[in-house]
Amino acid sequence: MTDFKKNSIITIVIFIISTIGITYWYISIDSSQNLSTKKIFTIVTQISLIGALITTLSLLLIYYLTKKIKNIWLLSCLLFILAVIFIFLTYWFFIYMFNFELNEAESLKMR
Repeated sequence: MTDFKKNSIITIVIFIISTIGITYWYISIDSSQNLSTKKIFTIVTQISLIGALITTLSLLLIYYLTKKIKNIWLLSCLLFILAVIFIFLTYWFFIYMFNFELNEAESLKMR
């Protein structure tokens, strides 16, 4: 198996596991809600795929940075910058999840 095929399979597996994990985590946080297929599909498309994409791209970028860059100082600086960006993206993702929940609660009150 070539490196590209192996990396592609690992990336797809990480993406799928992250999507399933984030979906399960989001559903388990608010166990009081009534689950339907439409609600689960909405959670997957609007929350889980975004979180899985952030996780997968971050891990893939770390892998390629460590493979391609041999200068330890440059690698350290780039990994530090990537960590800061990842923290910012994680913060943005949690704010997005919180606002998504508020929007869902407001739309249910109006009905």
